[in-house]
Amino acid sequence: MTVAADDPCLVGDPTGDSLDALLCAVQAAWAWRNRSWLFGNAARVDPLEGWIADPRAVKPGGRVPGEPAGMGKTSRTIAPVTGTAANEPSQDTRDWIAARERTGNWYDIARSEQIPADVTPPFRTILHMFQLAFAPEVRRRRADGAIEDGFVLRMAQLLQREGRPREVRLNDEVRGTALTRVDRPVSPADPVYLADLVALEDFELDATELDAGHFTLFGVDGHWRAVFDFRSGRGKAGDLLAAAAEHGAAAQGSGEQGDGSVGGGPRFSAC
Repeated sequence: MTVAADDPCLVGDPTGDSLDALLCAVQAAWAWRNRSWLFGNAARVDPLEGWIADPRAVKPGGRVPGEPAGMGKTSRTIAPVTGTAANEPSQDTRDWIAARERTGNWYDIARSEQIPADVTPPFRTILHMFQLAFAPEVRRRRADGAIEDGFVLRMAQLLQREGRPREVRLNDEVRGTALTRVDRPVSPADPVYLADLVALEDFELDATELDAGHFTLFGVDGHWRAVFDFRSGRGKAGDLLAAAAEHGAAAQGSGEQGDGSVGGGPRFSAC
């Protein structure tokens, strides 16, 4: 799918509302189109031996108590490639990509440019995100003197909050919880290195930012790994569900005690 980066609906959209709606549509179309097959590294359901999630939850021996809430349910990991034996991009396309690859491990693609049609879908997604969000941020920071010439991009994150300007984070600014698999013992408070993300299974935003949609990139082992979830309001929805469950429990308790007048209030309040 080709996103017209110079579409008028994206230009002059400081809050990112139009881009948010577009990305939600892209995510829905992508999920439907790929409902019966996977590309990249699919999330596995192996036992949680040697997984790293929240370091505070890790027990001696490298085990975590269980899968963190939301992990593996709302986002997907992509290990992008530029082609396969059955679908190799043309040499012109390879040259086009190489001409836009910068020494800091990022792609400088102008909004007005059209990405070649034979770029494979996973890598096309990566290039579009550089075009729409990450490359403009790198250029802006360079112009402002906020990053030096030796800058190397290892992580990037686009955060879309409803009614607020979109935020782009680079490298150590990226926040969230990663679920990955390692082949070494881990203990609480152990540092997690970028190399540990080679077997990245999933990534979720911090609990305080679940109302935002996101697209997060990790540059690992010569590839970009991407995890995205453009749905907004997940935190609010979770709070409402929890409140509804509490009201429902209160109503049930009141009903069991034969006090229908008390139970009716919480039932309606939960709606």
